[in-house]
Amino acid sequence: MEEVKAVTDILEDALSKIKNVTGSTQSPQNQTNSTSSTASSTRQTSSTGETHTHSTLLARAQSNFRQIADRTNFSSKEKQPIKPDNDWVREFYSTVHSSQRETRPRKKQRSSPFAAWVKDTWTHDFVLLSSTTAGRTPTPQIMQQLQSAGLGRKKIVFKDKQGGFDHLRETLEKEFPKLETQKGAFELLRADRGGYSRPLLSIPMSNLGYTIKHLKEAVSGSAAIYVRPIQSDLDMTPISSAGSQDGETVYTQCVCCQEHVPLLEMKSHASTCKSKEINSESVTSSISVGTITTNANNLPGSEIETIVVDENNSDKDLTLMEDDSNMYSNIFPTSDVKANWTEQLQEMFPDVLKTNIESSVNVSVSLEEAAEIVCDGINDLDKPKEKDDDLSDLLAGLAAKIQDSDYMLTVERDEVWSAALTFYKKALLDKTKLWQDLTIIFKGEEGLDAGAIRTEFFEILLREINFRLFEGQELSQLPVRDSNKAMLLKLAAVAISHSIIQRGPAFSCLSPAIYSYIAGCDADVVASHIHKDEVPRNAGTANLYNFLEMIDDTSSIHNVLEGHALCDAYWALINASHWPIEKKIDDQNVGMLVQHLLENEIIYSRKLEIDSFAEGLDVMGLRKIIRENPTSCRDLFCYNTEMILTAEKFISQVLLKEPTDYSEKQSYDWFLKYVNSSSEEKLKCLLQFVTGHRSIPPRGLSHLICIKFLPDDEKASLPKSIACLGIIHLPTVYSSEKKFVQSLDIALKWECEGFGSS
Repeated sequence: MEEVKAVTDILEDALSKIKNVTGSTQSPQNQTNSTSSTASSTRQTSSTGETHTHSTLLARAQSNFRQIADRTNFSSKEKQPIKPDNDWVREFYSTVHSSQRETRPRKKQRSSPFAAWVKDTWTHDFVLLSSTTAGRTPTPQIMQQLQSAGLGRKKIVFKDKQGGFDHLRETLEKEFPKLETQKGAFELLRADRGGYSRPLLSIPMSNLGYTIKHLKEAVSGSAAIYVRPIQSDLDMTPISSAGSQDGETVYTQCVCCQEHVPLLEMKSHASTCKSKEINSESVTSSISVGTITTNANNLPGSEIETIVVDENNSDKDLTLMEDDSNMYSNIFPTSDVKANWTEQLQEMFPDVLKTNIESSVNVSVSLEEAAEIVCDGINDLDKPKEKDDDLSDLLAGLAAKIQDSDYMLTVERDEVWSAALTFYKKALLDKTKLWQDLTIIFKGEEGLDAGAIRTEFFEILLREINFRLFEGQELSQLPVRDSNKAMLLKLAAVAISHSIIQRGPAFSCLSPAIYSYIAGCDADVVASHIHKDEVPRNAGTANLYNFLEMIDDTSSIHNVLEGHALCDAYWALINASHWPIEKKIDDQNVGMLVQHLLENEIIYSRKLEIDSFAEGLDVMGLRKIIRENPTSCRDLFCYNTEMILTAEKFISQVLLKEPTDYSEKQSYDWFLKYVNSSSEEKLKCLLQFVTGHRSIPPRGLSHLICIKFLPDDEKASLPKSIACLGIIHLPTVYSSEKKFVQSLDIALKWECEGFGSS
């Protein structure tokens, strides 16, 4: 309507201007008679000019109107901009286009069809067990034996994801040849929740046997499927020494010792004779081996014999022909070639030790083979290897890097958290601070630090870390689910590493599932430590707890997900956990759903925070030791019942030396009796009073507790301690045990924390 009104206004204005122009060209009616004669003589000429002027103005107005109409999109054809001739048209043109300028809509392009490719295969991990009675997941030691016997874990690809039992059996028997002895009699199982070796639960089987589609629904994405034989135990003979198939064994000749070694054993044999000198002269070897088939693989300028021995015809003799005298010198590198290879590999792998590169070169016959061995070594470093070294030795190795110089940190007892954050932020930029002997001074206290004040600093700091950055069960803590605290968790891990290496307390309250994840353990091991009780109870987990309780109380999952008042909240919970949309939820896989939800809540929803904590452990190299020795280092982060401080453990840290003086012996006996009758909390206070530690540290106490005695004086009625040296002075002034015990209780109540002049 606005465009119509604008056009109407301009038309009215145009007509008005035309009338004014035509009116001004006509003679007034009241002209005087004196000029009538002159006007009549020129009337014909004027009339002709007026007609011409009127028609010219009308044509110009029409032309300008068309131009305006074109520029206001009344014409569908694109026009080049034309400047209006009149000022009033130019003014209208700018007014209309300043308020109604629009971008011409782009022509919608025709989209090309997208071809979606759907895989027809299914890939999954299978573990073949050897025993018909196996009821738990194999330990790493047993798994290694299974692997060497051709059993154990394999990633198997099934060509038809809709395949039935025959396809499943054929594929498994192809990957596990020893399974053929069962003639298809095997059962499939999955691992349940549990400890290090988890119980196995049978996967239900229909009358048609197992199918690929059924297994995809019955087992969660990454969990392995265990195959257990039914009719008889499988052969556990290692493949390398089990003999060959079809009565033949492939041999090859060692270039060092000239012996013919089975090809499967050549790798281990090469490591034992690689240091022997190579004889470049002619070597003649003759053996009696029965019927021999010789296959010569020709290399440029050399020949290597590969001998296939038929064990069924071992009564025939054959003498090997003499090899070419230059064969070994041509195929095995000289010392100059080895040196050249070593230099090239050092340029390719600058972070690998030269000794490792030289070892790889010494057992290789080509530069490519040496490079491959070096790469294999690098890849092996990324994999956690269970060395099971002694924890004290491992920590002593890190502590040996501490320099003799001291770093003095002055803090207020009430501001330990903020002071520690400042220190560790600076330490990330200058890591030399972490490798100096830390000395702590508490403002307003006279104590001089020789170890005990530093220990108390770490005790306070670790309690602050636990309170501020972790949640969940007291002895199985999880990092808080807050991405804003990721950096704080990294600093906390640096502080924990610093405490452990500086003979301070450990952080033995971390969830075993979190520790296993950080240690790089297998996904099944991580899942085995995940339990419902570890989920923190807060507003964010209320729906999860309600859902788990409903599943325990109902007989069918359908009643929870369809007929419950909170079913929409439960579905939102499931969708947020990234449960596979194509996997149907039913009563058979409800256990996997529960495990999936718990893994998401404990691990994957906190992945950023856990990874940040792990990065902090990398700063001082503690995480590398954890990944290489996950079992030995577990006590640094995970609680176990053996950590309970008992009277026997406390006394084991005491240098027992019975005094001869009567009053001293009396106090000595009362003290031991006091220890044996104390609770765990009182023993922790006593240990802190004497040493500064509330628990026995991972590397043990730096000194055994030494018992000394105060003089028989009323001024020495309370026990004293020198915590840095682990010395306790017992009073000898009391004649009754009750007053002696009261003096100990008073000392623990008021002097458990803080230092006077110790």
